[in-house]
Amino acid sequence: DGESGEAIACLQHVTNGTLEGGDAMSSDDGASLKAYAMYLQGKWLASGMSDSARNVLEHYLRPAAEAMAAEAMAALAEGDVSDDVRAAGHKAKLACRANFHLAALASRAYRNAAERETTGEGRAVIEARQMRRRALDSAKQRLSERGAKMEQATKVMLNRKIRNLENTVKLDAEEETTEISVKRDLLHAAAAGYARAMKLGDAYDLSA
Repeated sequence: DGESGEAIACLQHVTNGTLEGGDAMSSDDGASLKAYAMYLQGKWLASGMSDSARNVLEHYLRPAAEAMAAEAMAALAEGDVSDDVRAAGHKAKLACRANFHLAALASRAYRNAAERETTGEGRAVIEARQMRRRALDSAKQRLSERGAKMEQATKVMLNRKIRNLENTVKLDAEEETTEISVKRDLLHAAAAGYARAMKLGDAYDLSA
């Protein structure tokens, strides 16, 4: 609705480091507010499914949660008077929440990515890749065993087929590598987020 749109626009201004009227925030006063604004914006995007989980993690929740955790840990280490202790405790609570939400989203995205591989569509993709690799191996073997006796036109067509299959298999391998890398990054983000949340507080039951 309109109010939500205005709120998100305000968060975007803070995330971009500007205040009303275009004035820039000072680095000292604005860093904490910017990190918290990024966290809120990422949480809103994740809850509304208005952006991909990976984009929300990489551009909002991960940088926000890491920055908030670093600031909270520094405040906890330096706080030596009552006001400082209360402020540090508040920062730790917010950072714990941000890192838990980061970890929960990353964990959910990892499970979704892993489960997609077991669906009919996912299995079809895997089987198609395997078929193309087998077809390439078969074509190369045929050329190796019978190439010397082939007619020139047949040999040209077989070489063209091999080149096309090699290009496709190369793209398949790149896609597989990307998929593995994405899942590994999601798993790492989840583990790191849960670990930071455990360090910063006990608001969530992470014993399991």
